[in-house]
Amino acid sequence: MKDKAKNALKHKVEVAGKTIPTMILVGLFLVGGGSAALLSTYGTVSGTADVDQAVYIEGASDNTLTAGYDGDLTAGSTTYQQFTVANDANVSADVKFDSNASEVAGITQEVYGSASDQQFNLEQGGDSGSTVVDQTLHVTADPGLNSVTYRAELPTDYFETSAANANFQVSPTDSDLEENYQLTYYPENGDDSWDWRFMTPSASKNTKEYGKEDVEARSEVQSVDYIDNSGSPDVLEVTLSAPAYKQSFGFQATDGGEGYDGFHTAGFSFADESTSGHQVVDQREEVSETVSVPSKGSSTFVSETSFALNLAGGDYTVGLQVEPDTSQEEVTQTS
Repeated sequence: MKDKAKNALKHKVEVAGKTIPTMILVGLFLVGGGSAALLSTYGTVSGTADVDQAVYIEGASDNTLTAGYDGDLTAGSTTYQQFTVANDANVSADVKFDSNASEVAGITQEVYGSASDQQFNLEQGGDSGSTVVDQTLHVTADPGLNSVTYRAELPTDYFETSAANANFQVSPTDSDLEENYQLTYYPENGDDSWDWRFMTPSASKNTKEYGKEDVEARSEVQSVDYIDNSGSPDVLEVTLSAPAYKQSFGFQATDGGEGYDGFHTAGFSFADESTSGHQVVDQREEVSETVSVPSKGSSTFVSETSFALNLAGGDYTVGLQVEPDTSQEEVTQTS
């Protein structure tokens, strides 16, 4: 019997194309069977996280913001929609924009960054010996609102003298040969019924409106304001309606009287066909493929949607998606 057992162990079997003695094969089975007692885990840490979306469009409902072009339009129109992307995370967020406008021939959509500030130094234009102070005219064209804002900084208490006044002269196109209009701030003019005045054309003054309410009722004007900064430069801020750029303009201010202090943009002159030749440039800047929204901050953009003149009548849905840029390396924020 013992001999038979020994002979059995001497037998060979074929495994994976190789001949292996039976004794070695038994040893392999013993080793493999012993490994089944190893633990695959020592335990689990589990929890439920209620996560809020970090990047979103401000004012959106269910992540959708209804655009200004939602409604009736005529072929040949161009519309603008301003929107703000907020980021509540502790790290910056890279986003990109995807529009379906290209799916329809005759509809185009572009995304631009928020408007920038164009600055002009006002030249000293008063009597000889008058005070020379560096003053600035800020000009911002906002395609999202189809407006241009002029913000003139003047010396503190500049308008406390009885003859002080300031004039914005604007032409609605980039040509100085267009009839223009003039907005005047003159608080101590001797007539308590008005401090703002609108005139067109600038020099002939064929049409006049007096008082802030009537001036702001003009289609050319959105708002006019005087800001007394109590120790800082006084500010005049005028926001005018479309077009948002390619307007031409000039600015002039005087505090009147002997030795008066005056300021103006280069080449300013009162004339029906002149606005000093300064043009509001197109300040739109097309965004790159990926835009970074700062941590705990926001970025404002403008979408421009154009409908071709030869576009067939019909209902078109134009959508712009704000998407995460998944091509960027993923960053884990820490709280």
